[in-house]
Amino acid sequence: MTLPVRPPIVLTWLAVAALMTASLVLAGFGFGSVAAQEDATTPRATLRIVHGISGGPEVDVLLNGEVLAEAVPFGTVSEFMPVAPGDYVIQVVPTGQPAEAAIVQADLTVEGARSYIVVALGTPDAPEGRVYEVNLDEMTTGMARGRFINAAPDAGGLDLVVAGGEPLFGDVGYGDASDYIDLPPGTSSLDLRGDDDQVVSPIADVTIEESLAYEMVAVGQVADGSLTMLTLSTAVDPSCSAALGLGGAIEDACVRLTHVAPDSADVDVHVNDVVVAEGLTFATVTEFVMLPSGEAQIFSVTAAGSPIEEALITTDLGLDPGQAYEVLVTGDTEDLQLAITGIDLRPVPAGQARLGVIHASPDAGPVNIRLSDGTAVVEGLDFRGVSEYKAIDEGTYELQLSPAGDDQSVLLTSELQVTASIVYDIVVVGRPESQTLAIVVLTAPVPVQAEAIASPVASPGATPVDASGG
Repeated sequence: MTLPVRPPIVLTWLAVAALMTASLVLAGFGFGSVAAQEDATTPRATLRIVHGISGGPEVDVLLNGEVLAEAVPFGTVSEFMPVAPGDYVIQVVPTGQPAEAAIVQADLTVEGARSYIVVALGTPDAPEGRVYEVNLDEMTTGMARGRFINAAPDAGGLDLVVAGGEPLFGDVGYGDASDYIDLPPGTSSLDLRGDDDQVVSPIADVTIEESLAYEMVAVGQVADGSLTMLTLSTAVDPSCSAALGLGGAIEDACVRLTHVAPDSADVDVHVNDVVVAEGLTFATVTEFVMLPSGEAQIFSVTAAGSPIEEALITTDLGLDPGQAYEVLVTGDTEDLQLAITGIDLRPVPAGQARLGVIHASPDAGPVNIRLSDGTAVVEGLDFRGVSEYKAIDEGTYELQLSPAGDDQSVLLTSELQVTASIVYDIVVVGRPESQTLAIVVLTAPVPVQAEAIASPVASPGATPVDASGG
């Protein structure tokens, strides 16, 4: 299969933007705005809240004294809300009451690029708050991750069991969270079991999807028959085929090819002796293609139209299952090489994008890239070097490319409109001496960690719960 070629975005320089204030609303649970952060490259965290005070009144939720949500009923789960790193006080007050009337107060230190769930639990006579951090680590391909949280005040230790089978999570005490386990995708009926293995609440048709982290939260009480389970999901590590909408197998890799060798003629690229790109010219980018994963995929580059026996480059590249890659033809005619780097397609908080830099200019020397306010995007990046990704707020920024160690000698300056939920690979190409130095901008979509993806499942006769966003 030959990859379709699309024109790249070529700039004489770059940009990126100001914090978008978010206002997220879920049925019965609206969030107000969050104060903007000063540094546009600070990764935000995400936060969601569960009202699990069994039998409790409608409540307001405050963050550092500011109202986030009003008139929240029991059993409601919020959407994700982007929050800047810092120290916060979360308070839960009866609706309409001031902060001094808080029935729950919890301190929360937020770190960037993390996800938190705050659960208000207990009874009206003994309410409390617990903070749980979601595990956002890389997942096993084709699997999900899950744990069980017991927020049911009168249930004692609970087991969560596949109906008719063995426990998934055993003897989880009130307020506690189990360890995470890998979960296969599929739909199952589950049982909440209490003392003496008695079923205290059947949970019908819980669906598990790959690449999601699940928090299964027991709320309500055994005594009044309101015990049920809320199933909260967090997008963590989607396969590249799912994130890019390619429809391929989850175990395949997704590869995009770019020709950034400034003096090289047009080239063809072969993978395992099959032509996947023909006639790539300098600064030309292909669309993504699905390729088999494995440790020794043979990549060959030839002059356009030449047989593979006359390859200019032949090398083995390892491709991990479900991972996306940039593969670039780099160097001058005496030093052509393939460079490969992974693309981070994990979800980002609402209002943010992800930005990385690839240095493909053979004689530009080490370079710095900064925002116009002096914030460093990358410093001292060598030829064929790849920066770490940075979070970046959506908007427009002026950026400056300069030689490392000499920020006064700006080689390029321009702007780029950055859209949220996009990963940007900024490729420095060309040669300063020939005045061909330029930027190629490669983009790919990433999911947003700001959706109403909590989907509670209530047992017959349980208190109705609305966390579906509908």
